[in-house]
Amino acid sequence: MKKFFAMCALLITSTAVARGDSGWLMVTDAGMRIPMEHVGMLVVADNAMTFSVIRTVGEAVSGVTSVTFSYDPSSSGITEVSATEVGILPDAVSSTVTLMGCRGRQFTVCDMSGRIYISAVIANDSETVDVSALSGGIYVLSVCESSVKFIKR
Repeated sequence: MKKFFAMCALLITSTAVARGDSGWLMVTDAGMRIPMEHVGMLVVADNAMTFSVIRTVGEAVSGVTSVTFSYDPSSSGITEVSATEVGILPDAVSSTVTLMGCRGRQFTVCDMSGRIYISAVIANDSETVDVSALSGGIYVLSVCESSVKFIKR
């Protein structure tokens, strides 16, 4: 079901950006309103009950369980700003991280010292990244100007 909502989000994002609409908003379960043109992708860890919204402007929004969409032509954009620069996936990852809505973009997975372990261009709208070969620890997944920390079990 989560993948269905993620695909709907991507479809609306594509439509809104293609038409130049600035009034479409993704509203998280916590009430954060994010303009669709600022939604870069959605990231979910193995069997996670939550996901992160990676924004093209500003910080990632973590711990999201559901989103809705609304149209507000008078919307000026983000109504809340997180105090952190890097979002955190709340669930530990054992083997895969799924990236949605980021086709054609470069991503990297590095450790906290900056050593790059995985670097590739995302080929599909939904790309599964195999992190099973990584040792347990804290890693950073970066795409465009956004980064999300995750714990590898």
